[in-house]
Amino acid sequence: MAQNLDPDGESPQPEPSATGRVDLGRVLRHGIALAWLKRFALLQAIAMPALVVSGFGFLGEDAGVGMMLLGLLAAWLLGATIAARCHRIALLDEAPPHWLALPDGHAFRLALWMLLVGLASAAFALIPMMMLAALLVGAGGSESAAQLTSLLMLGLMAFLMARFALVAPAAALDQAPGLGKAWRQSEGNFFSLLAIIALPMFLGGLLGAFTTPGSIASVLVQASVQLFVIPIATCWVSLAYRQVALPAPLAPETD
Repeated sequence: MAQNLDPDGESPQPEPSATGRVDLGRVLRHGIALAWLKRFALLQAIAMPALVVSGFGFLGEDAGVGMMLLGLLAAWLLGATIAARCHRIALLDEAPPHWLALPDGHAFRLALWMLLVGLASAAFALIPMMMLAALLVGAGGSESAAQLTSLLMLGLMAFLMARFALVAPAAALDQAPGLGKAWRQSEGNFFSLLAIIALPMFLGGLLGAFTTPGSIASVLVQASVQLFVIPIATCWVSLAYRQVALPAPLAPETD
């Protein structure tokens, strides 16, 4: 298969790093080029799950608990489906599934690892910080103290998300992921991985800040994020994993 090149004549998949460090500039630039080169495959792979997730944006604040839980479950599983398909297309050059294809084993595996990462992050960040906030409020602490606790919680969550970021591509590629392994691979790459994660989150939050939950505008913003921002962000994580963890380009699976 011919090697796709970016506008500068370089491969959109940076070579593995001999030092185990993520070259942030190359990853960001090549990730955009890779998403553009594979845009049709990516859109075919994620269009249906992305639109379904976006449809839950019609759920307003008055939606019942059951519908909210259903929306969270769908977002969890379909989000894992989108991530798994994007990682496999970016790193394996895998052919996209049919646009009506249901989540496969790769998606369920990644969903379980996402749940594990979420539980680990909650144990290390959410629960202790919530307990601290409750103690401050119960002891008559000021509102600013509770706000400071919230900021500390967000900072700790961002730290954990960056340290565990490489779990997702490893799980999608059946590369024996692990929290400890991802932690070691992210050593020395915290700020690069944090930037890769924070940029799309900031963009999505910025776009969502100007819409009302449950409105058509909110659904359109959500769809735009799912269809355009998420594939680029996933390519960034894929290429970071490629630089740090993969000794050579992977070949697509064959029957």
